[in-house]
Amino acid sequence: MGTYAAVLGGDNNEAAGWSTAVAGGGNNKAYGSYSVVTGGQNNNANGPSASVTGGDSNDAKGEKSSIVGGNKNIVEEEGSYSTIGGGHNNVAIEKYAIVTGDSIDKAFIERIETLEQHSPFTCDTSRCVSDKKTFKFTSDIRVKGKIHQNPDHTINIGN
Repeated sequence: MGTYAAVLGGDNNEAAGWSTAVAGGGNNKAYGSYSVVTGGQNNNANGPSASVTGGDSNDAKGEKSSIVGGNKNIVEEEGSYSTIGGGHNNVAIEKYAIVTGDSIDKAFIERIETLEQHSPFTCDTSRCVSDKKTFKFTSDIRVKGKIHQNPDHTINIGN
């Protein structure tokens, strides 16, 4: 247990960082200084001042990052000050990113009708790039079909 750390209930929880806390749930871990996990299971708050509230298998690695519920969401170390609000399999990889629920199955892009012709492509916080075309994110058009993220961070569109 870390200095000034507290585990308040739950099962197999661990507070190992400086001034960390885990309250309830199971198999939750708070390693980053001043980090906290409240409820859920298999959640980790590894970044300094990171927090995870509920959900399952979420991992907040970025400094002052937060994840609220959901399943298998990750804020990477580069994702300082980022927030993921629920959903499934979301990843925040840039500073100040905000992901609001849902999952990697949906994204906002421009020119939906041509997207499948340019798959695979790589995405960052504002655009997706294939070897032929760049698609900018917009807030009014949704991808139709499932988005598959590959280990190399390329993304394929399909059913």
